[in-house]
Amino acid sequence: MGKKYKIVVFALILFIGLFMLTPFAKALENQAKSIRDIRFYTGANSESPFTKIVLTLNDDIVVDKSYILISDESTSFMIYTSDFKIVENTNPETIEEYNAGKSITNEQILTKGTTLYYYNNNENLLKSEKVKIIVDWRNNNKQYFYEEIAYTVKSDGSQGIENINLEETTEKRLLRDEFYEAALKKYPFIVSIQSDETEVTYGYEINSAPNTKYAIIGTFSFKEKTLEQLLNELDTLINQGKATINNDDTILKNNELVQIKNNKVLTTYEKIENNNLLYSWSFDGNKMTADDIKLNIDLNLILGLTPNKDKIDALIPSSIASLKLDFQHKGNLPLGTSLKVNIGSSFKNDDILDLYYYNPEANKLEKVAENIMVIDGFASFPISHCSEYVLVLNKEANKNADNNVQTSSMNVILYTIITIVCAGALGYIIKNKNKEIA
Repeated sequence: MGKKYKIVVFALILFIGLFMLTPFAKALENQAKSIRDIRFYTGANSESPFTKIVLTLNDDIVVDKSYILISDESTSFMIYTSDFKIVENTNPETIEEYNAGKSITNEQILTKGTTLYYYNNNENLLKSEKVKIIVDWRNNNKQYFYEEIAYTVKSDGSQGIENINLEETTEKRLLRDEFYEAALKKYPFIVSIQSDETEVTYGYEINSAPNTKYAIIGTFSFKEKTLEQLLNELDTLINQGKATINNDDTILKNNELVQIKNNKVLTTYEKIENNNLLYSWSFDGNKMTADDIKLNIDLNLILGLTPNKDKIDALIPSSIASLKLDFQHKGNLPLGTSLKVNIGSSFKNDDILDLYYYNPEANKLEKVAENIMVIDGFASFPISHCSEYVLVLNKEANKNADNNVQTSSMNVILYTIITIVCAGALGYIIKNKNKEIA
């Protein structure tokens, strides 16, 4: 009886296991929420390398809000929905069928059940059997689908879904989309630089051949924020765009100044070495004139050395600290330009400095700015012309500042003594009053 019982139990466990395993294997093939019946082929035929994708939509989608990102261990490429063609045949195979398919426009809404076909006969886009397909689509009800589908592309062109990591996007993705549309309407020049599920970094392009620079406006997090809060944050940051000064290309070209002026933004170019900010230039597009945008400006600045170093040193007493600035650009600067300089060990925080221009013809220093306070290791000041300059410690101003601190300290001590004396006198009077009453 015990033996039969064990056999029955074993058979029951085996049956349950098979019953659970079979539908799970099938479920993997149908688990993708936004697409179904996806077939992926890549390789080479007798004519050329090729990559082709066939899929059927599981929901209506908005074309200009949708794309597929495909990657393997060596490369990745993005296919926008508009790169596909609509075909009647649910199993297309040739490039002729792709060319004969119906083109997709960005304004279009594709309905559930539509078969989409992509064919590229220029190259084998993937080099590995392991493929990750990221589907990032929005339907007509403003609901997002974000899915990561892992495939194994087999040698016969068929596929096996190894696993699907499915994440349906929450309201923050809709908020991100609404924010971008509203931001673009107000500031048409901004673009998305990089993004993930919760944050997007925005900036604007500064076209400067041969490379395109980006002035970063800021990184926006969509966690626990309203659309109004995000737009207010954008308004605050829009005048703080930052770009990096490239060692190989330090020239700010006039076409870049045109974009800064037309966009009416404050753009800062930063020079960074070993993760330290050496100096930065700021150009205010709201203040530039028509003549300003004709300039080409070399942003390179040498700190501590100038061609006339010895002559400048002779004009400054050795007991007074100074820092020389040698601008590679010579001549006028756009209206509204300012500079921020890392003073290193030349000065200390709260020091008060004056800026002098060295006039080589007269061999003298001419003051162009004063009362520049060192804050967090930097001196910041407006500048309208470039040549040889020097920051000099204003000993008189610093002496007055020290005197003010000492005077302030003495006042505190004096007020404290007066308060103690007054309190003692008041206590004495009250005590005597109490004796008189008694």
